[in-house]
Amino acid sequence: MVRRNSAGAPRRSVSRRDFLAVGGLGVVGLSAAERAARVRAGLGRSRTCVVFVMLTGGASSQETFDPQPQSPRDHRGPFRAVETSVPGVFLSELLPKLSQRAHQFALVRSLHHSAAPIHETGLQYLQAGALGNRRSRPASAGSRLQHLSGFPDDSSVPAYAVTPSRLALNGGGPLPYDGPSDQAEAAAPAVIDDGAILLDAVPDDAQPRRLFAEGFEAQSPEIREQYGRTPFGRRLWNARQLVEHGASWITVNLFDRLEGMPTFDAHGCGASPATLHDYAQTLCPQLDRALSGFLDDLQSTGLWRDVLVVCTGEMGRTPRVNPRGGRDHWTRCWSGLLAGGCVPGGLVIGSSDSRGAEPSDRPVHLRDLTALAWQAATGGCVAAPAQLAEANPLPELSAVCV
Repeated sequence: MVRRNSAGAPRRSVSRRDFLAVGGLGVVGLSAAERAARVRAGLGRSRTCVVFVMLTGGASSQETFDPQPQSPRDHRGPFRAVETSVPGVFLSELLPKLSQRAHQFALVRSLHHSAAPIHETGLQYLQAGALGNRRSRPASAGSRLQHLSGFPDDSSVPAYAVTPSRLALNGGGPLPYDGPSDQAEAAAPAVIDDGAILLDAVPDDAQPRRLFAEGFEAQSPEIREQYGRTPFGRRLWNARQLVEHGASWITVNLFDRLEGMPTFDAHGCGASPATLHDYAQTLCPQLDRALSGFLDDLQSTGLWRDVLVVCTGEMGRTPRVNPRGGRDHWTRCWSGLLAGGCVPGGLVIGSSDSRGAEPSDRPVHLRDLTALAWQAATGGCVAAPAQLAEANPLPELSAVCV
């Protein structure tokens, strides 16, 4: 059967048998990058896959990507800034492995938005590129790609996947911001759990099916050590498999809820389960190893050139440490990381002021990241949704990412 993609070009429907024969792990002699390229070509998809690594809850820039070594202690916090592989660029001492790889990625240090400083607004900007209102809520960019791809009717390979599950807040069901919302031209993401099971299966499947041949726990000790034997490691390994298997947009929720556990939403003792010491004990060590392992894996398998990695949270944290040993919500300035074949390594886009409170150079609205990712994932062939077209993608990167 021949179908047409959204740009009008003929596209062959790819069945699960086709996927296993053309793009699966059983093809002898093909590299991971070659397998991924064959699958995407057969599905009529852009060469570039977007991976959103969500620092769910809103990670502190001072404890991660913008440590503010010259700030007073009550602003910079209890941790030191360390030199990186890029002269003059510092990261927090809590990210030693990423510091050694700073020449491979770009930092954006002037992210901001002016909407309400709550999780929901930032999540909408990151996933959909715009805010909804009482009458309508925009679908996520990934859900639009899912719809355009015809999944699951046309393909066993999802265009849009979320791992390990969709984000839920306050004990409720999945938030709508990473899904189709109320828009007809959008489809729900495939959900890949920590066991690499496709939970949202093709409708006539009786049971959820396994997308990958083996899960993370079945990998070699070297691979598990590279990513770290942690939830963060498993989830980024899932993302690596999805890149190879032909997905176009992958959301990695490092946390799929914010209640009952230490997360990046670290308000401090008495206000939430997390303090800045949780950044030092668990959060940053897991992130540092898992993200470094993921980037190394993309490099070693040749997948790097066909991936845009976006790593940030839906907000930042207050410039001053609060009396509880944490930081509260802050949307006026924070940082993110961009990596992949289209990203110039060692680049720093924008800067924060001396307290990390406001952008002092090249302010970057959060929706710009979504617009940039949309351009990469569509290869410039699909007309961007109106809410994404209104954004201003980063000029330093958009020309080479499309």
